[in-house]
Amino acid sequence: MRDFHLVSNYLYKRDIPKTPKQTHLLPRQKGAIECSSQDINLSLIYTHSPFSPSIKMASKLLNHPVAQIVLVGILMALLDACYLFFAKPFYENQVVTIQRVAMQVKPLGALAAYIAMAVGLWFFVLRNPTSNVYMEAMILAFAVFGTYNATSYAILKKFRASLAVLDTVWGMLMFTAASYLFLQVKRVL
Repeated sequence: MRDFHLVSNYLYKRDIPKTPKQTHLLPRQKGAIECSSQDINLSLIYTHSPFSPSIKMASKLLNHPVAQIVLVGILMALLDACYLFFAKPFYENQVVTIQRVAMQVKPLGALAAYIAMAVGLWFFVLRNPTSNVYMEAMILAFAVFGTYNATSYAILKKFRASLAVLDTVWGMLMFTAASYLFLQVKRVL
């Protein structure tokens, strides 16, 4: 088994004994920071970067629930922007078919929707994540997006079932991806 140690500015590998009784044979060097192979790049950046104070401040800030909700909302908005870049024509055609005028997004309404989704995802899934965090995110998204799309399909004569399914599946993917990215950022900081 290999272990990595960061001593001063140099990274080197050292064999670690496989049995616990042999661990006392390896002297621990003063000032060494132990890290797993996954954390090597992050440890190097964190300990020897001019951005270390900023990272520490971000880490403290991210412990606050409001900051966590804001981060979740930003991640969701970024993911949704990527999706809508490709899927916008489907939604524009659906809106024109239903209301006979071009789609016009109301920024305040969009902001309210992202706040509601971010609060829901953080409160029900990310506040105290379990080992089933991604499944919980998918189920929450299925409930939120499924309810909206099934209701729209039920009451709007020209609302397409295919768009309802596509939007619900996208919501499930977005909630799951936002959860993953949030937990990765939180782990790094």
